[in-house]
Amino acid sequence: MIESCGCGNIVVEWDTKVSPLVARKCDCEYCVSSGAEFVSDPNSLVQFKILDKKKHQIIKHGHETAEFHECSECGVVFVASEIGGSTYCVLNAKTLGIKEYVLDTQLNNYEEESVQQRLARRKKNWSKVFIGL
Repeated sequence: MIESCGCGNIVVEWDTKVSPLVARKCDCEYCVSSGAEFVSDPNSLVQFKILDKKKHQIIKHGHETAEFHECSECGVVFVASEIGGSTYCVLNAKTLGIKEYVLDTQLNNYEEESVQQRLARRKKNWSKVFIGL
């Protein structure tokens, strides 16, 4: 699957075979305000291409264990986390226009997780990034 944010600046190539995907929402203020719905497939690889680096920004929050990659025109496109020398990510289905997913309506709260628990959850559930960001 090849998708891009609305303006086409951030292009994502993803080899997922899961259909439909299950999107999750986080209850933190940042994710709620962005309306993000994140999908991943731990048995897949993701590759990103950023065409105009001036429109790309990286935001960090809280423990600073994840990078929120945004297009200045479209919003949050993906979230990445480096764990043990590998990079893992979740994709914002709404920003990328992914159609084949169902929404898990439960808002997830990760505030009680330790950094180690958070990284273990991501490594288990997030997609692996094939080529560096």
